[in-house]
Formats: sequence, structure tokens, C-alpha cells
Amino acid sequence: MAYKDAINYLNLPFDQVEWETTDIISPWATTALGTWSYSHDRSAKPRRLRVIARDFDGRTAETAEDATIVLDTPTKTQLPTAALKCVVLGRLKRQANEDQDDKIHYVLLVKKSKRTDDAQGPNVYLRAGVGSMPGRMIFFDKTGAVGHVV
Repeated sequence: MAYKDAINYLNLPFDQVEWETTDIISPWATTALGTWSYSHDRSAKPRRLRVIARDFDGRTAETAEDATIVLDTPTKTQLPTAALKCVVLGRLKRQANEDQDDKIHYVLLVKKSKRTDDAQGPNVYLRAGVGSMPGRMIFFDKTGAVGHVV
């Protein structure tokens, strides 16, 4: 195990999450849409989760009542949230007329790794935690960075 002691998870409401299908591509995907399947590939090649990592307003997310940030190592010296990016995993299902900016988004928090992988591209990320926040705190107007989570 990578961590000593318990780790925290988000408490997602059953059957109330609209899962993301474009910002995450399974390492076992066989189609452009990222449909998950098992490929019987027994090669030693590592499997990596392909993601779009986006900037977010970490300062607001740390203190806002409608946001939650849970870092994997809360007792160690923390990275400033400015050093983190988020990968949208899904969003809370709500009314059809609800504005995207107000919908709660569930995210994987990642930090850029110092190592690069020429075969996979320059953006290699490590998991740093999880969170939830309204869409207005995620910078969708900017292009996210395509990379891999190892």
C-alpha cells in the first residue's frame, strides 16, 4: 500500500452522478469514445489512464461551502492548490434547466510528475486527492492538458 492509515473517499450519491466520457480514456479502451473492454493483452507495457487535466480555482475551492478538497497526504506539508490540476470524473445530476456553472463536479486532483515519458507525451500526473466543486471553479474556457495518470 502506498499510504499508512486510512484514506478518504468522496461520498457520491447512488445513481445521481452523470459520469464523464470525454475527459477520461480508459487504458483498455478500444474505441474513440473510450468504451471500456478487456483486451487479453498480457504484455508488460504499463497501462495508464489518459486524462484531460484542467486548471481550477483552488483558493476558492479550499474555503467555499459548496466545495470539498480531500488531499491524499493531509498531515504532510501540502502543495499549494495552484500546483494542482483537476480531472473531471462526473457531475451531479440535477434539473435539466440548471446552469453548468452551478452543477457539482466530482474531480480527481493531480499534480504534475517530474518525470516524463516520451512514448506517452510530456504530461505525466500523479494522484494528489479528490474533490467536488461547482463548475464555475473549473476553468473550462481554457484548453486542458492531455496527459496520463500513473
